[in-house]
Amino acid sequence: MGREELLQDELNRNRATIEIVKLLGTNEGFETIVSEAFRIMGEYLGATNIHLLKLKTDRKGFALITEWVSERDASVAHAVGDGKFLKCCDDCCEIDSMRIMNSGEILEEFEEFFGMAGIKACIVIPLQINGVSEMLINVCHNAEDYQWSESAIQFLSVAGQIIQSILSRRLSKNSMIRSFAALKEIIDNSTNGVIVLDKDN
Repeated sequence: MGREELLQDELNRNRATIEIVKLLGTNEGFETIVSEAFRIMGEYLGATNIHLLKLKTDRKGFALITEWVSERDASVAHAVGDGKFLKCCDDCCEIDSMRIMNSGEILEEFEEFFGMAGIKACIVIPLQINGVSEMLINVCHNAEDYQWSESAIQFLSVAGQIIQSILSRRLSKNSMIRSFAALKEIIDNSTNGVIVLDKDN
């Protein structure tokens, strides 16, 4: 890449990052926010498709939750079936950090799924709930000789952290709503009175 191309790439990366950061302030559902983040990520990277996978409780498989597909490519949903759980080996269900796979470097534990979907290169980003990886973001390319650039890796690292923050906020908000609903039910069904006092006033 020449100097001008590097500057243009940096400008495009910064714009895409800002667009994803803006999603932190939206009140949409998590899946809607993730779909928009995937669109921004995919368009900047020129990716084939990006999917969000949810790991099963028994850690033996995963389901395709949502997918972004470029206009020139096909969905992988046909390969995995809508909502169908896929077999998942121990190694790919225990990812705790980003995994980068260029063309010709697909790890053995991913070969079956990627082979069905025609994926040649992928970056896998885990999303954690209570310190345990529960979801995976797969950013994919189907070119035979695709190599992820340092710029793309840096961008995806930041994007993954932002999506993780959005997930954590949603879980925290849902937890507070459930706690409030439980407290309200206790108070509504209580035969005793409840008084809240402000000691300072």
